[in-house]
Amino acid sequence: MHFTPTYLDVGFSELLLAEQDGPGRWDDDYHRYLMRHGLVDRNDIEDQLGEYRKYAPKRYWSTCGALVSNLSEEHDSTTWIADKVMETLESWTARGGQLLMAGFIRPHHPFNPPSPWHEMYDPEKLSLLPGWTGTCLERDFEFSRGYFPNDKLTEPVLKQVMAYYYSMISQIDHHVGRMTDLLRQKGLYDNTLIICTADHGDFMGFHHMLLKGNYMYDPVVKVPLIVKWPGNIHAGTVSQRMVNNIDLAPTLCRAAGCKPGLQMHGHALQDQDGGHDLIFAEANGGRQVMARSKDRKLILAASNDKNLFFDLNRDPQEMNNLYESPQYRDEIKTMEHLLSVWRHKGANLRPYQDHNAPRIRQPNVPPHDLSHREAIIRYYRDKMLALQGRT
Repeated sequence: MHFTPTYLDVGFSELLLAEQDGPGRWDDDYHRYLMRHGLVDRNDIEDQLGEYRKYAPKRYWSTCGALVSNLSEEHDSTTWIADKVMETLESWTARGGQLLMAGFIRPHHPFNPPSPWHEMYDPEKLSLLPGWTGTCLERDFEFSRGYFPNDKLTEPVLKQVMAYYYSMISQIDHHVGRMTDLLRQKGLYDNTLIICTADHGDFMGFHHMLLKGNYMYDPVVKVPLIVKWPGNIHAGTVSQRMVNNIDLAPTLCRAAGCKPGLQMHGHALQDQDGGHDLIFAEANGGRQVMARSKDRKLILAASNDKNLFFDLNRDPQEMNNLYESPQYRDEIKTMEHLLSVWRHKGANLRPYQDHNAPRIRQPNVPPHDLSHREAIIRYYRDKMLALQGRT
């Protein structure tokens, strides 16, 4: 969750955390678990932490992080998280009033499923996804060369990445199946609201790129949203309405019989309206902003020569920049105005971190003075130096 402080009180009565990056990895339950078992998540550390990434083996670089996990399935973060979820669901009763948020680290890079999941998909039998280009687009490469150099990406490497990416998703899907099976066994499934979503996507070859960190093209800003309603109403239906993740908070409030807070600007999904006319988003600390309708997209990125506009009906792969096209001038002006209004509403909101903010009070929360960190950082450093052949 990238909480700062790590066990920040955001309303949960209990937090069991598994972080991949940031200072939270030195506080969380998962990395303390690995330390107790004498283990280290080498793949993640070499992928995420610069001091170790520069010494990562050649195979890490040549495969864009597509490696079989150094951890067994038993100790993999996906398994650890799922097992903790199962323990919580075991305690649920028919009285209701229960809420659980389960966040998996995967399928975030590195692309390292544990054995035997890595064998699930044959790279040679996979087809590249729509939007793959033989080379990087000049505008994209100027914007960002990529976490792995995008211009070095090849079809065989991409297919191996895809195979392991799909494997990690299938591993999560397996554990979600365990959760829903348990809810059925306890007679709770029919009356439970289940929402599956994500924080961002992956280019996965789109415009010859991997991961994220470039323009807000659809593969990274569009995320899955699957809703299983209590009573299983609308089962199997697909909605084409424009939905934003800010819609989830009022949806949950409505389902719990509460009024959404006045500060919640989303649309409850229970309302049978058309959703949003425009979806707004920002990246790079607000230096890049986006407005998207069902068939148009505007991206403003610093200077005019970086701005993009796409007619998604004619150009779903976002190749042809129409920002300077006279044909779309009026549409662009309208979207720019609405985007400006949206930005102005949040003009006085600035991201900040309060390291002294209240944390939850539970036995698994480390000391507030962070006196535990020295030992855990030393443990992982010693392990990594030994694995990388350094002293």
